[in-house]
Amino acid sequence: MSFAERGFIIVFFIISCFLYSDQLLDYYLNSRFLAASFLILLGILYLSLNRTSWESKQSGISHMSFIFGTFILLNFLSIIWAKEKSEALFSAQKWLLAGASYVVLTTLISHNRKEATRYIAAISLISTCLVLAIVSFRLIEIGSTSGFSNDSLYQLQTLFGHKSLISAFIFLLLPLNMLALQEEKSWLILFILFWQILVILILQSRTVYLCLIVLAMILIPAFYVRIRQIGRISWKQLWLPLVLTVVGVVLLAQIPDLKDRLNIGDYFKSQTATERQLVWLKTKPLIADHWLLGVGGGNWKIQFPGNNVEGSYRMQDQNVFFTRAHNDFLEIFAELGVLGLLLYLSLFFHAVFLLYQTRKQHPWIASMLGAGILGFMLISFIDFPKERPEFVLLLAMYLAIAQSHNRKNSQIKVAPVVLKSLWLLIAAGLVFNLISGYGRYKGESFTKKLLQARVAEDWDRVISLTENAENTWHHLDPSSVPISFYTGVAYYNLNEKEQARQWFLKAHKIAPYNFHVLNNLATVEIDGRDYESAILWLDEALRINSRFEDALFNLAYCYTQTGDFHKALDVIDQVPSDSDKKKLFRSEINKRMSETKTN
Repeated sequence: MSFAERGFIIVFFIISCFLYSDQLLDYYLNSRFLAASFLILLGILYLSLNRTSWESKQSGISHMSFIFGTFILLNFLSIIWAKEKSEALFSAQKWLLAGASYVVLTTLISHNRKEATRYIAAISLISTCLVLAIVSFRLIEIGSTSGFSNDSLYQLQTLFGHKSLISAFIFLLLPLNMLALQEEKSWLILFILFWQILVILILQSRTVYLCLIVLAMILIPAFYVRIRQIGRISWKQLWLPLVLTVVGVVLLAQIPDLKDRLNIGDYFKSQTATERQLVWLKTKPLIADHWLLGVGGGNWKIQFPGNNVEGSYRMQDQNVFFTRAHNDFLEIFAELGVLGLLLYLSLFFHAVFLLYQTRKQHPWIASMLGAGILGFMLISFIDFPKERPEFVLLLAMYLAIAQSHNRKNSQIKVAPVVLKSLWLLIAAGLVFNLISGYGRYKGESFTKKLLQARVAEDWDRVISLTENAENTWHHLDPSSVPISFYTGVAYYNLNEKEQARQWFLKAHKIAPYNFHVLNNLATVEIDGRDYESAILWLDEALRINSRFEDALFNLAYCYTQTGDFHKALDVIDQVPSDSDKKKLFRSEINKRMSETKTN
């Protein structure tokens, strides 16, 4: 491998593991997307300038590339029918980034499979050590003040934003690190592997526990074969990992609820699992209505509330917005239809097939990559790795290594001009990623300032920041609330009701099932004494969330103003809390009803 190729691998891991921007609400998403797009563009340009070294080996497109390319094309086509096109575009661009990464990595690794795989494993080990050091330091801080309970661990947001994502990413580095055992039997590598497993156990992500079980089931026969190849592992190599294991067991024994978390069978009884199952259940009608084409990439979070959020305490009473289905396969089915789901599944199944073909020539590599790909699938069933650039980049690396080590490597024959055109198209797409990515980056950074101004009730500043916070590429905050909603709130508080109404209507066009937007539209109509229009907006808000108290109070007020007191009392009775406001409303309604009867 050349110096440039080695540098590419290093920067690839730096972006995936460590890069972030505190100027954004989500430190990692847009910053890594932008940086990775630039890096992969450089990789495409480098390979284009040095194409004589690989062009003769490439006479067509691999089946994996064809599946990947078709999936990416479907993502871009879904922009046509997506409600929120900027989110559909961003979703498609993330998959373009993954596909371009796969192309670059496959080409680089194919030059020298053995050296490239060894180097990837080495850089993965170094990156893992740095990740573990940073995460462990933060864990010690949390443990010393709050303990290691599962609730306390939600404070851990280092590097990846959420403890489950941290645990999942550390797991996905495990198989890459174990590739180093292909040629070495170093105690240092074993030490790092034990450290990874220890941190994963402390983080208490049940999904990743399942991944560890799958890895163990693959490792047992793989280790047996490997030990026969390299000979016995001496006690000198094992003493430190064994000591670490003992220390780890002692440390883990101090965690109060770890025993319950290790019981994976209890997962489906937990609050988290119950909530996710409800989200999956509510996604089924969306799939049933859009099974062929889906609602468009990145649009699940826009369309999901349309089937109401009944049954979820956090969504109904705590105003929590679910922006992911917590099941990537289900979400892709809802967004891209049955073809999208089949193509996405085909990526994994074809990779496993390639590894199966490779099992005799490279049994250790096939086992480790297979464990990683199956682990990624398991994580996708419960969490949302496809949303995060670092995860799709890692998936691209897995697929690239699997493709590169398959000697059969059957290809679909295409003309050289078609191959050159595809490379040019990928490069153009990455340039477009940079343009739109910068727009999203700028929009989110100004949205962060806008939300700070909203908290400070600096309404003039909220309005002035809207121009930069909302642009062609960026219309929603990370919670899927339209930027225009906040602008409408600002105008309303400045008593500019018609302006507020126009901004709320704009927000409704972007997010038609956001019950806060619907309620605020009703509020403006109430101020204009158009109670019939207000009731229509409120009925829709309460269809989505029947426990939304602001809408219930507004609806009771509308019925009172129109003289329908019995309906007003019925609505007040539906208010979940027994607050002073509820008592006051009931008292006022009864008073108005008595006055009307007297008159």
